[in-house]
Amino acid sequence: LHGPAWLPGALLATSTGLSSVLGVRVVVLLRPFRRTRALQAASLVFALWAALMAGLQVVPTAVLVPVAWAVWVLIVAGNKVFYPVAGALSEALPPRESRATYMAT
Repeated sequence: LHGPAWLPGALLATSTGLSSVLGVRVVVLLRPFRRTRALQAASLVFALWAALMAGLQVVPTAVLVPVAWAVWVLIVAGNKVFYPVAGALSEALPPRESRATYMAT
């Protein structure tokens, strides 16, 4: 992008900070929802994030930093929803008697 050189590092630091602060809270908030619905919602967030990231090419330099951070929050949100739910779903799918072998494989 045509932004400052420090922007990628700042975005990664933001994602690390948000992930560590919001990780457990997001999982608790997702409990009432079906796992498949949460995965669908996260997938839509990923698609929106990808489209907006592509659109950053045409964002004026003057507003690139705040817009990039706003777009970056989407990928953090998508990750915080998708990956814990996907892990829980893959752990719950195999039959109880073969679950340990399935997860080890």
